[in-house]
Amino acid sequence: MNAFAVPTLLALAFTTPQCAAYDFKGLHMGAPTSAEDVLDKLNIVCGEGVESSLVCNGMTTVADVDAQANIVIDASGKLQRVALTFHAAYFAGALDALVAKFGKPTRTLRVPLQNVYGARYVRIERLWANRRGDRIEADDMTSSPDEASITFNTAAERKQFGRAGPSAKALKDL
Repeated sequence: MNAFAVPTLLALAFTTPQCAAYDFKGLHMGAPTSAEDVLDKLNIVCGEGVESSLVCNGMTTVADVDAQANIVIDASGKLQRVALTFHAAYFAGALDALVAKFGKPTRTLRVPLQNVYGARYVRIERLWANRRGDRIEADDMTSSPDEASITFNTAAERKQFGRAGPSAKALKDL
């Protein structure tokens, strides 16, 4: 292998989606983010949250579909969560956009569900996880079969709210 090939391969290895911070419309998970950044990029206003965090709630779009957004910036000014909910009829287009930007999901789960009337259906959960501990979780339905969700979050956010789950390393062992 020549002297040029080794640095090039190393550069490629550290720019893959598995290593890079995930972002939503230029807001990068775990990166310094201000209320002004959220307003400029998403036109959503932020307010005070718990423990000196900022919480931003409002409408945006995901894959050209209207979505309700919940964004959390921690007390140190780092973006911890972008949670989006939208009508489930538009999930396929949003999933295509996620795959185009971030590659195939790290894991896909089929979760059988049943409503109070006995109707059974399957929710498909897709997960992207990088080595930094950031995740993207895309569900074709939430607690309502008519609502889909995409959530970008950090390991710190999941730990704070008790949703740590398996690490990216553990996911490779499945």
